[in-house]
This record gives sequence, C-alpha cells and structure tokens, in this order.
Amino acid sequence: MIAALRTFSPDRLQYWRESAAGMNRLAYFIAKDSVDHFDTVIKPLVYLSMFYYFNNPRSSFAENYIVTLALVYCVVGIAYIFAIILDPGSAQLVGYDIIYCIFLFNFKVIWYMFPSMLNKGFLFINSVLYFSLLFLH
Repeated sequence: MIAALRTFSPDRLQYWRESAAGMNRLAYFIAKDSVDHFDTVIKPLVYLSMFYYFNNPRSSFAENYIVTLALVYCVVGIAYIFAIILDPGSAQLVGYDIIYCIFLFNFKVIWYMFPSMLNKGFLFINSVLYFSLLFLH
C-alpha cells in the first residue's frame, strides 16, 4: 500500500499545474496507473515465490497468483483513493491505520473486506479437489 501511495502523492503540485494548463485528467490517471501496473503484477510474484514453496498448497502456482493479484489490485485501488484525497503524510497514516484495524478486528465493510475474501479464495482454490471442504466456511 505504501508504494501505491507514492504513485500520485509526490506529483500533486505538478498535476494541478498541468491540469490548469488544459491537460486531460483522465489521461493522467490512466498513464500513472498503467505505469504502476508493473509493480502490481510483480508484487504477487515476489510474495508467492516464498509463500507457495513454504506452504506447499494443493492448488497450482497460477491459481494462487490470481487470488494474490486480486488482493494487490484491491489494495492499490484503495491506496490511490487515499493518495488523491489526503496529503502524503496523512495518507500513509490513514492507510496503515485502516489496514491494521481491518486485519485486527476483521471489519465487514462492504467494499473493503479483502482479508476474509483472500482467505476464502485460498480455501476455495485449495479445496476444489475435495468437494466436501467447500461447505466448511
């Protein structure tokens, strides 16, 4: 999340200057997001390079990658919201506090319940071969 906060926060002054000069705001967002997709794709690979071989799950590496990529994409999107709305110091603090509270207390906020959804995703892909385990959650 911290790396995604750095996508928009440092360039805020330049963004406002360029948008006042007539730059398309949607094009700016899509360009910054497209450049940041490289990190979004690499982060699950780095995580799974350790997690997958330590855990030795029943599912394939590609299935675990898809679930982890969905988690990273969700977190990056929420970090974008904090980076656009808040200043850099406050965005980092608020982002950390929200992630900490959600993991600690397992809040069921509709748009932000990714810890439990990640666990259900891993449970689902690991239990496809064992059909009776799908109904344990």
